Amino acid sequence: MFRTKRKPSSPDVRVSPDLRVIEHRPKVVFFWRLLLVLVCFALWAVGFFTGQWYLRSAPMELILNEREYLLEQIVSSRKRIVDLEVSLAQRQVEADIAQASTERMRTDYKKMFSSIDELNAQLTRYKKVLKPNAGEQGLVLGVLEVNSIDQNPQNREYNFSIDLFQPVDRLRLGGNISFLMTGIQESTSEESQDPVEKSYSFSEISLSGPLQTKLGFMHYQTIAGDIKLPEGFRPRSVQVVAQFDQGKQVTLNKNFPWASAGANDELTQPSATEAEDGNSAL
Repeated sequence: MFRTKRKPSSPDVRVSPDLRVIEHRPKVVFFWRLLLVLVCFALWAVGFFTGQWYLRSAPMELILNEREYLLEQIVSSRKRIVDLEVSLAQRQVEADIAQASTERMRTDYKKMFSSIDELNAQLTRYKKVLKPNAGEQGLVLGVLEVNSIDQNPQNREYNFSIDLFQPVDRLRLGGNISFLMTGIQESTSEESQDPVEKSYSFSEISLSGPLQTKLGFMHYQTIAGDIKLPEGFRPRSVQVVAQFDQGKQVTLNKNFPWASAGANDELTQPSATEAEDGNSAL
């Protein structure tokens, strides 16, 4: 819109017929301008509220989806932790079992090796004793073993054992065996008396009732029992006599020296050569 100022017509000025004069209306202009501002504001408001609705709706779905995903991850992680704890407990139990088994195996190995050593010692002794045709008429009188029953030497109680073998023949043998212990008997009374030499039969000092003296075997036999030394008696030797009157007529005689070794008194065992030389017929 153009506005022009009217000039007073003068007789010298001529107005062109194409020129139009528009009347200036400030209220109309203001109205249109206000309307334009309101329309722009309305468009901005519509866009703003539409965007806010979209932002409120779309992120909520994303948040819910992310929440479900995180919950799944938490459940999976907890399950994994539980599985790892169970696996760790199983490994710990297996380690404890392996440790206990190892210790038990070591103990068993020690016992086994100790038993093997004892068996090897006995085997060596039996190999020395059980030689073909050893002794008188194939009979062997083994080694007399005497051990203290307990660790208290004041009790003076002992157990003894001796083996008899027939390594070659297979005859049923029978007879009797006797044990005669010789030593020094000291006086136990208040009157002073000189020590005297004295002998005791194992049957006299037996602790377990009548002593087994009967022999009857085909391959071997072990004679064993318990004895108690008399008060004041110091043994020196034990003479063992085995008389056979069934199967074979032979007598085996062997003398074992006695040696005191602290609380445990043991017999000094003769060597294999002495054992063979000690088998003689009477």
